[in-house]
Amino acid sequence: MQLIKRIFSFVFKIWASVSVAIFAVLVMTVVSIGLLVMIGSGVSDEDISENKVVFGKDDAANSLYSIPVNGVILGEKATSGWLEMLSESSVVYGYDVKKTLMDLADDDEVAGVILEINSPGGTIFGSQAIADGVAYYKDRTGEPVIAYISNLAASGGYWVAASADEILADHGTTMGSIGVIFGPVSYYDGVISQDGGAFVGGVQTTGGIETEYISAGRSKDLGNPFRRMTVDERISLQSMVDDSYGQFVTFVAAHRPLTEKEITDDIGALVYGEIQAKENGLIDQIANKQGAYDYLADKAGVSNDYKVVRESSADDVLSQILGMANKQTRTASLHPLCGQQSTVLVYFGSVAVQCQP
Repeated sequence: MQLIKRIFSFVFKIWASVSVAIFAVLVMTVVSIGLLVMIGSGVSDEDISENKVVFGKDDAANSLYSIPVNGVILGEKATSGWLEMLSESSVVYGYDVKKTLMDLADDDEVAGVILEINSPGGTIFGSQAIADGVAYYKDRTGEPVIAYISNLAASGGYWVAASADEILADHGTTMGSIGVIFGPVSYYDGVISQDGGAFVGGVQTTGGIETEYISAGRSKDLGNPFRRMTVDERISLQSMVDDSYGQFVTFVAAHRPLTEKEITDDIGALVYGEIQAKENGLIDQIANKQGAYDYLADKAGVSNDYKVVRESSADDVLSQILGMANKQTRTASLHPLCGQQSTVLVYFGSVAVQCQP
C-alpha cells in the first residue's frame, strides 16, 4: 500500500509540474502579445512612466502628487522575475515609496502630497520606510502631506497614515489596530507518521496540532482560533513583540494628539470606524476623495487652480493586459507576504489568507 501511495504521489508531482509549466508558457504568450499590441499602438516606455492626471484639468497651473499605498506593505522586492511580478498587485514596497518621496522633494512643480491608503499593514521596516520618506519630504520642502484613507488603514497602514500632517478618512472606513503580531507558531504533538504525497499526504499525531500567535496590544489577536509554548520561548518572543509595539505606540503618540497611555489603555489594538476614530483622535476629518484633494489644495495654497497627478507605471499597463492572470498563477507563485509569516508584523487580519492558492 505504501509503495502505491509513493508511486501515485510521484506521478502527481510530475503532472503538477508540467501543468504549471504549460500555464506559465501560456501567460508569457499573453504578455508577449500584449506588449506587441502596445508597440503597435505607439505606446513607448516614456509614455508608460509619465505622470497621469487623476483629478482636475490637464492644463491646471499647480500639481499635487498622489501616492497610492494599496495592499500589504513590504520593504523591498526580493526577486524581479516576471512570474513573481504577477503576484504583487496587492503589495506596496516601502522603500519604493520612500524613493518617490525623496525624488519629489527636488520637484519644484509639486505643491503637496497625498498618501491614498487602503492597507491591512505589513512589515515594520516597510511602514517605517514610508514614514521616513514623508519626514524627508516635509523637512526639505515645507509642503503639506496628508493621508486619505479609503476602506482600511490598519496596523502598518495606520503607521503610514500617522506620518502625515493630517489624516482624512472616507465614509465606511476602518482604521486602527495599533498592535504587533508574530506567528503563527505550530506544534505537532506526537507525530507517528508523515507523508508528503498528493491527496493521501499529511501528518498523523497522537496529541493533535497546536498553533498560536504572539501579540502585543489589547485584542490584537481577536478572532485567533488557536492557542501554548515553553515559558522561556514565550517570554523571548513576547519581549521582541513588546519592543516593536513600544516603537509603534511612541511613533503614533508623537504624531497624533494622543498620549502613549491613551493608546495602550483606551484605544488598544482594536479597529474603529471613521466616526469612532475621529472621536478617539485617530483621524482629523471625515471626507471623500474629492474632499481630500480639495483640502490638500487649500493647505498648499493652490485651491483655485490645481490637478492631482500620479505616476503611470508599467504595472498599470500590464494589469490591464493580464486581467485575471494574477489570481490564476497564485499556485505557481505565492503572495510575497507568505515569506513574512515568521516576521514581526504590524498587520490586521489573517496573513494566511494571502497564501492560499
